[in-house]
Amino acid sequence: MQIRKTLSEISDMLQKQSGKNIMLKQIAPNKIRANYLVNIDMTLIGHGADHLLFQYHLGWGASLLAKGASGLFGNIKTKKLSVDMEKQTIQINLSVFGEFKDILKTHKITAAQIEQTVLVVDLIAK
Repeated sequence: MQIRKTLSEISDMLQKQSGKNIMLKQIAPNKIRANYLVNIDMTLIGHGADHLLFQYHLGWGASLLAKGASGLFGNIKTKKLSVDMEKQTIQINLSVFGEFKDILKTHKITAAQIEQTVLVVDLIAK
């Protein structure tokens, strides 16, 4: 089984959930640029049974702000995502998003990739 979502569909999903307009653009295989207030380059580096793991990179100005924020706030952890500022990783927990919730109750992620502006997630039954 496979889930396929375009980056545009994911942007729309994020706007619906957060009320924020987050633009996503593919810049290389498995690499996207997210733009909200700053550009964040994110490379898909792995997955778990119900989440995707990205390595992120900020431009130097945003990086300075993030380092200051990490000193004040530490790592960020919510139901939807976890940010490890030391490792510069973002874990996105797909199982809490409505579009993925039901299928991930009975299936788990076996592979994920971003190809031609489409997130492709392969699943097998648990």
